Amino acid sequence: FYGGSPEEAPVLSGTRAIAAGQKMRLHFEGVNGTLACNVISVSDAGLVVTLPSAGPRHIRPRQGDRVEGYLEQKNALYSFTSRVEEVFLGGVFACRLAHSADFEQIHQREATRVVLARRVEFSHFAGASVESGQINLAHLQDRLTGAFEGVIRDISVGGCSLATPSRRAFEVGDFIQFAFQLLPDEPPCSVLATVVHITPLPAREGGGRVLHAQFLALDEESQGSITRTVHQLRQEREP
Repeated sequence: FYGGSPEEAPVLSGTRAIAAGQKMRLHFEGVNGTLACNVISVSDAGLVVTLPSAGPRHIRPRQGDRVEGYLEQKNALYSFTSRVEEVFLGGVFACRLAHSADFEQIHQREATRVVLARRVEFSHFAGASVESGQINLAHLQDRLTGAFEGVIRDISVGGCSLATPSRRAFEVGDFIQFAFQLLPDEPPCSVLATVVHITPLPAREGGGRVLHAQFLALDEESQGSITRTVHQLRQEREP
């Protein structure tokens, strides 16, 4: 749902395949949220990344801290785990991460996204793991954190981008649930999705977050309604 036409997913051989200048989001052990970082250099010793700010100060991870990384390569989103090998606090705030070979593709774009300004109220659930690998609202009831308002900015058959003014520390791996009606002649949809990427909203737009979410286990009626809506809106907006 990141937009564009389908492409062949790249084959990555761990973090050694990452180039300097690559943007990624990192979740450092003990720090809330995923933070935007840039890769400064890559060598056999690991990859050096910038240390982002958390509030008024740069974060200061400790050697050995666990790190979860998320990056986009062409038409796919990948995740990996690593650890902090070394921290640099002089001149530029940066740290060296150990190389990782456990890249996992967690989403591949399947369809062009279309703009859809639709206001919704959504429930937020903290991330959870389920032994069966299948998750539904019954698994998440005790992880409900509250209800929030947001606007669906765009949608595809695979997911959507949901902007919210809330400054809650949402995290990749959390879940959101909401119901909405896409078009007047379509039935209401109830959607459960997992957050795969988070983008901060600039102050000029009021602040908050954009939650990029991947739909989970849509029923046949909802899947059909979303698919028809995406195709209809795309046709209407094509020149």
